[in-house]
Amino acid sequence: SVMEDKKSGARTLYMDGFSTATVSNSIGGSAYMQAMGFVPMALHSDPKQALVICFGTGNTTGTVSLFPKIEVDGVEIDKNVLTLAHRFSKWNQNVLKKPNVHMHIQDGRTFMRWTKKKYDVITLEPMSPIQAGTVNLYSREFYQLASSRLNKNGLMMQWLPLHLINSDDARSILKTFQDVFPHTSIWNSFLTRIVLLVGSKEPIVPDKIKFDKLMRVPEVRKAARQIG
Repeated sequence: SVMEDKKSGARTLYMDGFSTATVSNSIGGSAYMQAMGFVPMALHSDPKQALVICFGTGNTTGTVSLFPKIEVDGVEIDKNVLTLAHRFSKWNQNVLKKPNVHMHIQDGRTFMRWTKKKYDVITLEPMSPIQAGTVNLYSREFYQLASSRLNKNGLMMQWLPLHLINSDDARSILKTFQDVFPHTSIWNSFLTRIVLLVGSKEPIVPDKIKFDKLMRVPEVRKAARQIG
């Protein structure tokens, strides 16, 4: 279900009675969702294939879809989530109507286990590891599976909700992530207690010329401004 705060205009997606994501027009209100799409796509030298696991409000998938030449596979385990995507179209670029976005109703691990595709970017925002059934998406086995589905210079992005887990668990997840992706950077998620992990098997070298070129794409430039 979706609940709207009439005063602020913020909308919250609830699944099984649990608040999974909130979008709003306030500064930082949902910027981390866009950042989860924008950061790895901007860091990669030439992304053509992207995989987004966990659709939520669709903001991350929508942001990824804005980049030139990109084809996006989205994976969401609950088909009901997709039926609510139109309630967030103001924020998610009306992503389900985009021809370069291909949605799959499936468990993320199962999809990666069976797909034969390789990706330049994989990004995911599962529910907190304290929620039943999601801890496996923070495991060494899952990271190794994701790594096997990345191209040589591919990037993996995952959120780490510091406000929902204790410090020991956060350190353990980070250590596991770094063990699989030796080149890891940590990004602050813009006015929240959420950090974003970006990992790869090869060194990540930001390209200013490529970034400047991206900023000449109106949709990408707008997304960057929304992140702040």
